Amino acid sequence: MIKVLKEIINITSKKNVSRLIFLQIFVVISALSEIVGILSIGPFMAVILDQNIIFENKILFFIYNYFSFSGQSEYLIFLGFLVLLFFLISTILTIFTSYKLLMFSSNVGAEIGNDLFKFYLSQNWLYFAEGNSNQFLRKISQEAERVSSGILQQLLTMNAKIVLSFFIVITVFIFNIYISLVLFITYSLSYLLIYSLVKKRIEFHGQNVSDKQFYRFKIMSESFGGIKNIIVSNTQDFFIKNFEKISSVFARSRGLITVYALLPRYFIELVSYGSLIMLTIFLLILNDGNINNVLISLSIFGIASLKLLPAFQSIYFCYSNFKGSVSAFDSIKNELKIYKKNQHKLNITKISKNIQYDV
Repeated sequence: MIKVLKEIINITSKKNVSRLIFLQIFVVISALSEIVGILSIGPFMAVILDQNIIFENKILFFIYNYFSFSGQSEYLIFLGFLVLLFFLISTILTIFTSYKLLMFSSNVGAEIGNDLFKFYLSQNWLYFAEGNSNQFLRKISQEAERVSSGILQQLLTMNAKIVLSFFIVITVFIFNIYISLVLFITYSLSYLLIYSLVKKRIEFHGQNVSDKQFYRFKIMSESFGGIKNIIVSNTQDFFIKNFEKISSVFARSRGLITVYALLPRYFIELVSYGSLIMLTIFLLILNDGNINNVLISLSIFGIASLKLLPAFQSIYFCYSNFKGSVSAFDSIKNELKIYKKNQHKLNITKISKNIQYDV
């Protein structure tokens, strides 16, 4: 996975490396802002359940005096809006980070398509005579786009969710290591088990998408290129049936990749509901029926689960789509590497000529 990302970045412009580092900084900031929002729920719930905490906690009491609140109810409203503000800031940062990630992957995808086009146009006539123009068209218009949306976009989104999950898990570990460990292992093993069952199917259908897309372009090219002969010989049905047959297999493979990526969500939701019920029972036993402590813990673990479950689902979904799109990069990476190598040689030649000219 990391190897594929490195290969993609290495065969594109160098400025993408600095952009990727810049994006990673935003990913971390966005994740930390979400953690602040989760942590703010605990103190807020504690104050609601026991308002005496306002006067017992030094920080809460300082804020209460500094702003000269007229009563505890007014202070609770202020704390509620403060918690809401934390979530608003984290949401804005998440939206901005997602926007930057999507734009980065789209721009790199366009750059890959441009490089492929430049590579093919720089070849001699013999290269085109021995090759297949349908294959060139497919790689530029389809495979480059799959690298963008199916690999880069998925890897960057998955990276963001992994960072978020890491910080959430660390936070709840600090709060209660035993409960956090059970929840983390439960979610992780569930997704690993599901992925191990569908891994080979995803890879098979990913390759199938690339293969069938090639034959679709081939049939279209042969049909439109020889339309006169097809009309004269009245063989339209032959080409139509072949195209429909291949399109059906192509659509089925694309659909199944998405199905394998989305279906585990419903099973994990069932596991999540069961985990929360068991957690409630466990907390009641652990706290000797003290409902206040149980509610505070549940509020933190509940919000953490609401963030963690979609993050785990997104990681699984992105990785499944990534595995289903790797074949697209495999089909074009050799051309891109040759183009990159030739560009490097061209730059060295230009530099050498400039040095000779200066001398």
